[in-house]
Amino acid sequence: MRAMCTKKFFLIIFVLTIFSSVYCKIINFSESTDLRVHNINSYQDGTILIHMINPSRENCSTPILYFRLIHINETLTSINVSATQIPAFNFCESRIKGIVYYYINVYPLTENYIFVTYVNSSNPIDASIYGILFDWNSNFISNTYLSVASVNKEGIVQPPGKIYFSKKSRNVGFLYVDIMANTGAVIWNYFTRPSVNNLNISNINSGKILNNDRLNTLTSGFLNAEGNYCLVIARFSSKNQEPIEFPNDLSFPLRVVTILIPTQSNQTPSSNVIYLNKLITFSNIITLNCNIDYNGSGNICQLYFSGGNNVTNASILKLSFLTSGKLTNIETKPANYVRNSNEININPLLFGGYLLTARFQNRLIYGYILNSTEDFQDYWPLPRPFFLNSKRQSYVLPDKNVIGVTQINATNCFLNTTEIPRIPITNDKGYYNPQINATFPVINGIIPTGTSQIFIQYKEPVQLSSGNISVFIYSNSIPTDPIYLRQVYSGQSGYCILSENRKTVMVKIFTSTFNQPLTSYSVIIDDNFVKIKETGEAIKGIEANVWVFRTEQTVPNIFIDSSVVLFRLTAAGSILYESLNVTEQQEFVNELGNELATILPITSSRLVPRYRYQRDPTAEEIQVILSLEIISSTNVSEKNVANIIKDLNSFIIHRDMGPLAYMKYTHLIDSNYGLVQHENFWNKYLFVVILFIVGILLFALLCFIEQRRNPKAETTSVFKFFIGFISYTLFVIFTIRYSKAVTGLFPTSITIVILSASLKETVSLFLIIRELTSSYEFRGWFMKHHLITILFTLLSIVDVYSVMVLTSKIGGRQNLNAPFAKRTRTWIFWVGLFALIKKEIPQFIILLIYHQKTLKLDLVPFLTLLITSIVLAFNAVWRLNQLINLIRRIRRSRKSRKADNNLDLGNNRLSVPSIIFESDGFDDEPSPPEKGEKEKEKKKEELSTESEDEKSFVEEEIEKVG
Repeated sequence: MRAMCTKKFFLIIFVLTIFSSVYCKIINFSESTDLRVHNINSYQDGTILIHMINPSRENCSTPILYFRLIHINETLTSINVSATQIPAFNFCESRIKGIVYYYINVYPLTENYIFVTYVNSSNPIDASIYGILFDWNSNFISNTYLSVASVNKEGIVQPPGKIYFSKKSRNVGFLYVDIMANTGAVIWNYFTRPSVNNLNISNINSGKILNNDRLNTLTSGFLNAEGNYCLVIARFSSKNQEPIEFPNDLSFPLRVVTILIPTQSNQTPSSNVIYLNKLITFSNIITLNCNIDYNGSGNICQLYFSGGNNVTNASILKLSFLTSGKLTNIETKPANYVRNSNEININPLLFGGYLLTARFQNRLIYGYILNSTEDFQDYWPLPRPFFLNSKRQSYVLPDKNVIGVTQINATNCFLNTTEIPRIPITNDKGYYNPQINATFPVINGIIPTGTSQIFIQYKEPVQLSSGNISVFIYSNSIPTDPIYLRQVYSGQSGYCILSENRKTVMVKIFTSTFNQPLTSYSVIIDDNFVKIKETGEAIKGIEANVWVFRTEQTVPNIFIDSSVVLFRLTAAGSILYESLNVTEQQEFVNELGNELATILPITSSRLVPRYRYQRDPTAEEIQVILSLEIISSTNVSEKNVANIIKDLNSFIIHRDMGPLAYMKYTHLIDSNYGLVQHENFWNKYLFVVILFIVGILLFALLCFIEQRRNPKAETTSVFKFFIGFISYTLFVIFTIRYSKAVTGLFPTSITIVILSASLKETVSLFLIIRELTSSYEFRGWFMKHHLITILFTLLSIVDVYSVMVLTSKIGGRQNLNAPFAKRTRTWIFWVGLFALIKKEIPQFIILLIYHQKTLKLDLVPFLTLLITSIVLAFNAVWRLNQLINLIRRIRRSRKSRKADNNLDLGNNRLSVPSIIFESDGFDDEPSPPEKGEKEKEKKKEELSTESEDEKSFVEEEIEKVG
């Protein structure tokens, strides 16, 4: 729960610039109970985390954690967390043998979360260290075992050890280190770090460094330039000591060991002794601080030695060493400017130099600014001495400010923050990295929009490594906010090229990066972007807002009309999208469009979402295609549609190397598909469509010419087979490649294809086999033309009228003059009509649904719809013509019946398709109206001798239908 208060805190912020001007602001807030500031820290974005405790000994054991957040906009949030998981003794300060113990430590590991370490038991037998994670809404997240607790020789459980973590490298875990008070052994455990996407904390690696004869042990840990943790242990050890002639001499050999702890689970730690020497003139080590060297490569450790009663003997021992453990330099600097103190801290400053603080009497603190070579530069800008009562005496913020909290009494608290001036680094060219010789663009330079390369020149030959180089739109507030990111990739990504002398790195720039005129950009180079070629040592990078330059003004944009673009979601994004209801889908597309507009950046009204979607039929997995309309603008100073499409496509295809990867919705866009501009179908395919139609018309014209030349030719069947073949082929292609774009069309389409093909082929085989078994004349013809018969029988999969081509008499060819019986023609007629109802009409409906549901018009679906329409139209005209002929033949038959003086037509009844085929000229010898009395009598005799048992089954059934 968050608590508001009744007691007033006066939060006073002093900002002292290097010009000694002072700006003061007071923020008032209330407290309901008497609390005391215990510790201060900050998050990467500069949000200050204040840990407050209950100083009352009577009710201090109440299991509540008190936090105050001071955001970068100077607003304040009070967070009071009920932490019943933590034993009560942790919440109280206890004094044992003159030593004050407080068992709770607080760390801002991840934005929006607070990590608290504590001891689970005061019993030295089973005491362990745990870490509990809460969010800013006071919600409990997890409780993780970290290590066994340290217990001194008197059996007193010690507070938790130190946690080392990097605020720059958020994907790297944290290191827990503790010194076992009874043995001097150092234990360490490396854990995963909670993140927004994964809040789990798990142990990856651990180790223990034994020490049986130590007198004093100090540790310091940091993340080196290669992205691995370096744990440094400094001891006064007597292991290699020669016999001491003066028993009162407290000088012992100094032993400094480094433990390299890889952050990758598949690597093993390694240790090196970097320094071993006797110290005769120094009395004690007060503090140990280790970090990356400001010289740009390698590491340094600073050991502060007090001078005992003689402050002039105080000094700082500087050890420079490589990651491999090789010692490269030893240097001693006097520190006689520091007041004698047993609590010394050395903090590296962001842009060079160090802040050394010395604390006296647990209340007063002095600050000293050192340059990059550890020489005294100046006193800090805060008052000297500065009065405070918090455990953490001061803290250096990421934005080069230092803060200190002073609580005057139970009602007034002062938070003091002051900017520390940037300290010059020897041989530096303004990049706060002496290893960098020059860059293009230069600092504060001007470049044209569309610049495709930038350059970094180093002083020594280098090799590319795994660190990133990032380009951001310049921002004073949160310079690394994802919305300002333009591009990011590692030195080994393939987008960086080394010059021939290996001193210059050429970096490729995406077209969407420098896309805004009159805009400042900042290039950030991570540590380990390159390594020194000779030693393999990682080189320090460039911090945010150091390498800054600006784009120039551009010519006015040319007006371009609005356009529709398509993009595809990833498989995971598609599953998420289709699981939403209609309202949620619309909200999804709206928010995605707003994120894209923010990234480009343009006003959100110029990206209008279209709420229709389709599946991508070419994808192996289910992937959804969405569309946006990009609205044109008449303002020549705004981006035109073409530039928006170009930039947006660049962002999408480089999704994992730009801001899209860090947004809630845009990270679900598929980079492989890119951005597809909706093209005008007729502009692209008009010629193909015309050619298609002309081809069909030409074939129809050839059929007409053949019919005129050879009246016995059955060109209608040939033309029907031709358009049926095209329709079937295109529909199969449509089914396989395109029908998956709309949910449910593919199974329906494939069912129609398979069932219709099976029916047609089965009927065709049945008819051919029946002709072979029942007709001697057909068997004779088949023996001569069996190959073409087999071919067109197989082609009946496409259209049952393929077998009718065998009897079409085209060109007077004998191989196309099969003597089919009328009953075979009858079968073909009815099967063709059935296929029309069960395939062509459903096929037409499927194609209409497809065109209504999809986002773009493709050639094959359009041609399939066109040819299906032609097939239906042709069948409608053809069947109507047959119906008209049928009616005429029936009337003619009735007239003949009357003219033949009630002749028994029982043996001469004409079935419906027989009449149709006679009218269409399908018989080999069509009957003339009048042949003479002889022929008529002969025919009557033949008809009268026909038996009713010889009528085909199909004719009987058709008679019933008639």
